[in-house]
Amino acid sequence: MPYYCAKNNLTIAVTDCIQKFENIDVETMTEQTKTYASSGMIDGTNNMINDRVYIFHGTNDTIVAPGYTRLLIMPLPLG
Repeated sequence: MPYYCAKNNLTIAVTDCIQKFENIDVETMTEQTKTYASSGMIDGTNNMINDRVYIFHGTNDTIVAPGYTRLLIMPLPLG
């Protein structure tokens, strides 16, 4: 599940963040991540710039929509 997808809302977590990936607001998630990082709530995102990330999605997964894999591989302006 993408970081801050649910926006602290359980209903969004079990609907949009699992099956309705087209409803995910990437811009809001990116801005919230930057806000948390600049306030020291999470580590700075510049620490991830050269990190490798492996994303797996099972072809028989009936819970998480396959569109998440496509969403997660798009580069986010976090640096």
